[in-house]
Amino acid sequence: MQNAQEMQQLRGTHGTVAYRSWPSTTPGFVALLAHGYGEHSGRYGHLASTLTSAGAAVYAPDHHGHGQSDGTPAEITDVDGIVADLHSIADIARGEHPDLPVMLLGHSMGGLIATR
Repeated sequence: MQNAQEMQQLRGTHGTVAYRSWPSTTPGFVALLAHGYGEHSGRYGHLASTLTSAGAAVYAPDHHGHGQSDGTPAEITDVDGIVADLHSIADIARGEHPDLPVMLLGHSMGGLIATR
């Protein structure tokens, strides 16, 4: 069964960045997910459910131009801005779970973003 997700927003480098979080009652680590091109974080609900079952607090943004975030759909003009937005989500996760390790997972374009 999929855990309840929470939809939130922050001010990003190019407007509003939407992100989902899937809480865990007793998290042992934080998982930060970076989705692929043309996708959005909502497509990773099953993975988030698996991760929360394994003890993760999961966070996943909709990158600029994807999902519920601002921007022209699927238009990537500033990879550094997307990286900065991901760092902002990581800062939020670290603030909510200061003593937990953070694991970063990226798929396709998200893998490129994760390496930066």
